[in-house]
Amino acid sequence: MNIGILLTEFPNQTSISMWRVGDALRKQGHSVNILSTRKSKLQDVCHQSLQADVESALYAWPPNFGKALLFALHRPNRILACLQYIFSLDESGFVEKLKLIPMIASAIKIAKFSKANNIEHVLVHSLANGAHLINLSYLSGGPNFSLRLGGDLEAYGKDHKSKFSNALFTLPASLNNRDQILEYKLIDRKKILTTWLGVDTEKFTPRSNSLKNDILQLVTVARLNPAKGHIYALESLLELQKQNIRFHYTIAGSGPYENTLKSFVNEHNLDEHVTFTGHVDESKAIVLLQSADIFLLNSIGIGEASPVSLIEAMACGLPCISSIIGGTPQIITDGKDGILIPQKDVDALTSSIAKLATDLQLCKEIGKNARTSAIEYFSCQQVAAAFTDAITTITSNSEFDLEKLSPIVKKLNKAAT
Repeated sequence: MNIGILLTEFPNQTSISMWRVGDALRKQGHSVNILSTRKSKLQDVCHQSLQADVESALYAWPPNFGKALLFALHRPNRILACLQYIFSLDESGFVEKLKLIPMIASAIKIAKFSKANNIEHVLVHSLANGAHLINLSYLSGGPNFSLRLGGDLEAYGKDHKSKFSNALFTLPASLNNRDQILEYKLIDRKKILTTWLGVDTEKFTPRSNSLKNDILQLVTVARLNPAKGHIYALESLLELQKQNIRFHYTIAGSGPYENTLKSFVNEHNLDEHVTFTGHVDESKAIVLLQSADIFLLNSIGIGEASPVSLIEAMACGLPCISSIIGGTPQIITDGKDGILIPQKDVDALTSSIAKLATDLQLCKEIGKNARTSAIEYFSCQQVAAAFTDAITTITSNSEFDLEKLSPIVKKLNKAAT
């Protein structure tokens, strides 16, 4: 099967999880082309494994307006269909609709590239303007497509009914996201494949040495913004000090919240207990995870669905403490392969860390179970197989239900038995 994957401003930090699915598809014998809305300016911080696709990817912007005009002259009905799509958007204002018109030229570029490369289906990573772009491409004669919902709907703008109107099926990242799709009646229930994006469990592996019990190594790998809740982990460190628990906390990632976090560390004399690494690529992230004892993720608010960093940490055999947000209750079976706590609950975070720090057998057992769950449910190979099975099923069988293919549903069903 020839598949296209449409990413937003490739390459960037969120590209790697979807790219892994593409890599898994290739290993399964499929042809994969990377498409992107435009080329990212952050070339220096992308994962090295993406470089070959950075060079070969099709970037929709800037388009060739001359070729788009020729296309319009020869296929006016296609252009009329695109204009009808834009001006039928219920929630966008007139000026907003006008701003979408140049996108038609980019959509034509994708459609022509897809035809030249025999692309049969496009998986779209974002439900923001990328969803408009792929609809316009489809109306311009491009291939059918599926839409990924990687977080709460409200984080992706508006006009979602139009975005879903031509989609073959959709891939929400959690049951919460699935329920949002159903609540707004965006697509038939049977056309929903709920799945995380997965992790390469052959790369993300546990370390060989046993847990240290001198200084507890804590780690978070995430963007540095308020929504990731780093501040609650730092507040928890102050409580751990009162309990005479020795620790070191490594914060990997970059972002606008960095100076605020560093100021907190300095003001509370935590400098020798906290390390900021800045951005890390995949190989460095693996080393950090393999060097840690506990992984922390304290995300808050909306937008989070199935955090890739959490799945990566579990694949490395780390006991993870995560806030209850989005799809984390579907990733972690509380008390078995991880620990779930309420958002912004510093006391719960502190007691959970202390419990693992003082019970190394429990720490080891949860980490072992986390690795087992990763192999059984989180492998990007399994996600890739479910994705192609969904395309085959929906195009060849009138009696289908993509829910049966969902890795998330399979994990929850087993946890319930």
